[in-house]
Amino acid sequence: MDYEENQKTVAKETVKQIADGLNGGSLKAKFFIEEMKRQHRFLQGEFMNLIVLYMEDCAKEDFPYDARNHFNHTASKKMIDALYKIWQERELRRWKPSLFFNKIVTFSFLTFNIFML
Repeated sequence: MDYEENQKTVAKETVKQIADGLNGGSLKAKFFIEEMKRQHRFLQGEFMNLIVLYMEDCAKEDFPYDARNHFNHTASKKMIDALYKIWQERELRRWKPSLFFNKIVTFSFLTFNIFML
């Protein structure tokens, strides 16, 4: 199995596990958040980046939605638009929110490593 196929398999298994927890009601946000706060700070940043990338995708006009997930599309669109506005006000016009988070995570990681030397 090549690298990309492995990544697809890991993603599929992770999404299934989360979906199963949400579907059965066994995954409670409160406990998930508590556990995520215990993860390495770099991984917390990566998770935040994943959330922003998902929101960007949900905000697209071609995102498949109906009455059951219309809120996801609408809320994501408003949040991403708000993030774009914040970055435009800060003259970061060429960065997308997800790219901004990548820069913050990379900077934080590099800063942490420099101070640990």
